[in-house]
Amino acid sequence: MSFKLCVLTPNRIVWDSEVEEIILSTNSGQIGILPNHVPIATTVDIGILRIRLNNQWLKPLCLFSLSSPQLRPLLPLDLVSLFSLQR
Repeated sequence: MSFKLCVLTPNRIVWDSEVEEIILSTNSGQIGILPNHVPIATTVDIGILRIRLNNQWLKPLCLFSLSSPQLRPLLPLDLVSLFSLQR
């Protein structure tokens, strides 16, 4: 089973596809989401987004904000591949 995941930034759509599972950071810790997960409301935090597709975990993605710490909750998060950060 899978579910639709759409990850948006102010500039582009980073991910728009079916996935089997995701793990992401929230303001209260990491959370895993599977198909038919109970509806929740939480704040996505700076951290790693892991995506499982076709029974394989894809390269981790990093969620972060370029704003100052005081403004961080007000601005959208951006998404960048950890691979591109290592260049």
